[in-house]
Amino acid sequence: MPADAPVVMTKKQYSRLKRERGELAARLARAEEQLQKLGPRELGANREDPDILWEELLIQIADARRRLVEIDGWLARPQLIPRKSGSQQITLGSRVTVEFLTGDRRILTVNITDNGDPQAGAISYRCELAKAIWNHRAGELVRFVSGGQTREVRILSVR
Repeated sequence: MPADAPVVMTKKQYSRLKRERGELAARLARAEEQLQKLGPRELGANREDPDILWEELLIQIADARRRLVEIDGWLARPQLIPRKSGSQQITLGSRVTVEFLTGDRRILTVNITDNGDPQAGAISYRCELAKAIWNHRAGELVRFVSGGQTREVRILSVR
């Protein structure tokens, strides 16, 4: 996606990102404050001394800064789309219950992140499954290719 392309999201997703950004900024400030209290250290110091906390704080700070940059990028160019009340068609923000032909059932939310977490119930709108079920409705059987294999999934419900 080009850096200046709009990021399509629902109002609810926008609110969640704003909330996550606030929480993340607060955690980052706390970690930076703790780091200041510890004072300067050298990386790779003896792993059995208090420098372990210092190194862990550096990792937390780096991770938080990376995520803030990602969120700020999304929040800088949102394209808000309406969620139609009662819409049964799968779009961004839809909570979908699907059943694979293996019998495995999953409840998934289609979201804007590039890296979803299917185990936690979130899939990116860019993943093969999301692309395949996009604009489909409950009751439909959808075929898609993932990892070089053709798979089928039945859409059980859409909210």
